[in-house]
Amino acid sequence: MHFALTTFSMTTLFAVILASALVAVLTTVALYEDQKRRVERNLLELSNLNLATSSFVGANLPGMLSQALDRVLAVVRLRAGALFIHHGEPNGPTSVVAVGFTDDFCRAAQHEGLDDVLIKLVAREGGLLGFRDLRDDSLSALEKGQSIRRFRELALAQGLRSVVAISLQAKEQAFGVLLLGTPDSRRFKPPELRLLVALGHQIGMAVENSYLIQQTARRSEELHVLNEIGRALSSTLNKEDLLRKVWEELRRLFDAENFYIAELDPQRDEVHFDLEMIEGTRMSKRTRPAGNHITEYIIRTRQPVLIRANYVSEAKKLGVEPLRTKGCFCGVPLVAYDHAIGAMAVYSDHERAFDEGHLELLLVLASEASIAIENARLFSEERTKARHLSLLNTISRNAIATLNPDEMLAKITEQLEAGLTYDHIGIGVLDYATREVVIQAEAGNRRGTLGQRISLGTGLIGNVARNGQMAVYRSASHPDGAEKPLLPDSVAAIALPVFYAEQLHGILYIESSTPVEFSEEELLLLRTLADLIAGVLHNALSFQKAQEQATTDGLTGLKTYRFFEDALRAECKNAKKHGFQCAVVLFDLDHFKEVNDSLGHLDGDVVLQSVGRILNSFSKNGAIAARRGGDEFGVIAHCLDPNSALELAERMRGALNQDQLLGKNGVTASIGVSVFPDHALSPIELVKLADAAMYKSKRLGGNKVSMTESLPPSSAK
Repeated sequence: MHFALTTFSMTTLFAVILASALVAVLTTVALYEDQKRRVERNLLELSNLNLATSSFVGANLPGMLSQALDRVLAVVRLRAGALFIHHGEPNGPTSVVAVGFTDDFCRAAQHEGLDDVLIKLVAREGGLLGFRDLRDDSLSALEKGQSIRRFRELALAQGLRSVVAISLQAKEQAFGVLLLGTPDSRRFKPPELRLLVALGHQIGMAVENSYLIQQTARRSEELHVLNEIGRALSSTLNKEDLLRKVWEELRRLFDAENFYIAELDPQRDEVHFDLEMIEGTRMSKRTRPAGNHITEYIIRTRQPVLIRANYVSEAKKLGVEPLRTKGCFCGVPLVAYDHAIGAMAVYSDHERAFDEGHLELLLVLASEASIAIENARLFSEERTKARHLSLLNTISRNAIATLNPDEMLAKITEQLEAGLTYDHIGIGVLDYATREVVIQAEAGNRRGTLGQRISLGTGLIGNVARNGQMAVYRSASHPDGAEKPLLPDSVAAIALPVFYAEQLHGILYIESSTPVEFSEEELLLLRTLADLIAGVLHNALSFQKAQEQATTDGLTGLKTYRFFEDALRAECKNAKKHGFQCAVVLFDLDHFKEVNDSLGHLDGDVVLQSVGRILNSFSKNGAIAARRGGDEFGVIAHCLDPNSALELAERMRGALNQDQLLGKNGVTASIGVSVFPDHALSPIELVKLADAAMYKSKRLGGNKVSMTESLPPSSAK
């Protein structure tokens, strides 16, 4: 009986122990699953946040950065974070958004240059840098630098223990750094760190795109104002009215109240201030003895000067004696007819009031003002030069009105033909890639050189392009023909370099089949034309470059979807007008999500770049390739019937299949094709049908091309 009771007690005890162990195991499993779900939720939220950075495009960049920072902190559950946007160039975007960091911390980081140190350091370290315990006095080798020690001191003063820094890496450079801090010991999971790095890359790309779009808008407005400036300056030959207009137009471009135009009188060794504005008020004309000062330096060297900070020390570096003690200065030479006639400058008592963009605008304004001021002087001295001056004004007014370089040069040569008596006039543009001058525009009754390429050092034009000096050809004095003009029957010619600042853009040349003695007046006119062409050509090329950057996807190098839609509307309109066909080919990548999920978004970006490179190769044949968003792409191909469009899509699919990187990751494409007007009569319907065909390929297992089968009833009406 006693033995039975003992056995029963042991059994009960064992059952209790087993139950407790089971409860502990289940509790542990539950905690693990809860932690796993929390990590997965964080990763999903970070991934969604990553995609949201595409909304950064716009003027309110700080507001959008603040929203992104709030979401990041909410996801990673930290109380302190800061975004420093500053890529280190004078004309670059600068912005700081912080939560949990005091204003003193942000000001100290900027004033002492710690933000730039962190931006460069984190980018050099691969985009991620962590400070595990800022209270640990045993510093690592990385933390022994004075700047990092100072950053550690500031962060500790904020009550932080751990800090992680993520680089905001764009396509070619780091635009800033994201700081996340906590007073506790916090270790991020490797997937979280990878997504944070990818997020930093996306924010950097978004900031760069926003900046480029803002620059494009700014350049459009500036070019519009410059067009008005050209009209205003060409509307008068009275010097006093001209100076007043220069000031009025400059105030439209600059937020400046201090400005002057000075001229050097070498005979009397004096500097004359014909126009001087101080705090928005025009001062009386004055003269001072010439000395070793910054105005004389600009006139003497014909070099622009930009001093953003540390005025006294920077001026002394130029070897001049400063007349001011602080602030910011932006000055450019007034150059006309190959000699400096004065200087134009704006200044402020505040540092960093002007940047490289202001300097470039001032150079353009100075080129217009220089010509206008000198023209006014010439007109007052000799009215017989009115025909040449009228020609200058006409070209200045009309050339700035267009932003297409080819159209602008064609219009300039057309106006030169009407205003000059030579029988051949041409403008060549320097191709830096091939080191050749390409004839882009010509006029006169002896045409025949358009598109011709001249190597540097070859003939009259090639020699001028190589040495940058004007050259005159006369057949009587050049029997060996070493510097012969382009046309074989030319007996006289002149070629002038077209320089903007120190950059050679091209050559202006004139040839004549009859003997010509180029007078001093004609030489002055041609030099002025070369200077004018340089300014307007530089503006047009800069605007064209900015437009190309704003319509190109930063990751893949393909066109943006906005550009794709505009191009498709134009293509369908032309097809309808001229009676030809065009095709739309849409792509959706197969198994791309698995690449992102298993390898991370950075590897996914590499895959997208490979797809972009492949599709771009087809653009050389006239097709337009664009990224529609995510892993979807589109191609517009003109003059293709359904069979040809299907063949093109198959070639593209084959090219994707042959790529080693895509094959390694198992990435293929589901492709849909529709043709205008065979399948649809509107761009919207055409894309809709191609999209449906693409998803048909997807349902069939992917890596297939599907064609829209017939014209739907809605399109046939």
